[in-house]
Amino acid sequence: MTFPDGSTGEVNYSNLIGMTLGALYDSSTWEDFARALADLESQVGAQQLGVRLQAFWHPMNTYITKRGFPHYFNGLESFPGVACADSDNPRTYGAWSAAADAAEAQFAPFGRIWTWASSICANWAFSDADRYTGPWTHATSNPVLVIGNQFDPATRYQNAQFVSHLLPNSRLLTVHGWGHTSLFLSQCADEAQTRYLVDLTLPAPGTVCQQDHVPFSGP
Repeated sequence: MTFPDGSTGEVNYSNLIGMTLGALYDSSTWEDFARALADLESQVGAQQLGVRLQAFWHPMNTYITKRGFPHYFNGLESFPGVACADSDNPRTYGAWSAAADAAEAQFAPFGRIWTWASSICANWAFSDADRYTGPWTHATSNPVLVIGNQFDPATRYQNAQFVSHLLPNSRLLTVHGWGHTSLFLSQCADEAQTRYLVDLTLPAPGTVCQQDHVPFSGP
């Protein structure tokens, strides 16, 4: 495919899975991504495909030397600095490969990419000596607001329910929505978060916020 700036790229199975996973995070892009998948299926020309996929094509600008937003994405550094330092991990890539195969068998087509993404931790030499490992059942001095999207592709809603049951001084806010996290997805949820952050006011028990725009429902 050929992008509007003249650069080119090849769509293969691996980066198609990566683009699909990325698109699932933001449901506002689903209509555009559906059109891109339709173009792939119908084998349109390289230029049309480049226009469709440019917003989802991340490998083209991941490894660059220019710093400063929005030119440089620091996920390559920030992810292991948090994920590896705060967790216990095996020290061989073979262990990740085996775990990725097992995850793929259960959660295809995203099990392998999700598992292998953290394989950098096999060689990560640092750890957080004072990380908190529990227990998670203490009553906190301030209330805790737990938010869960019912159709989140990365963090399951059931996990939010589990956390809210563990924490004695917490309240679960349910977002009937699609995509990852609740920020800017629902005005109702944004208002609930603002009230919590400003004055520690929790939403009423059982509150369900609706997503402002439902995917594939029109403009």
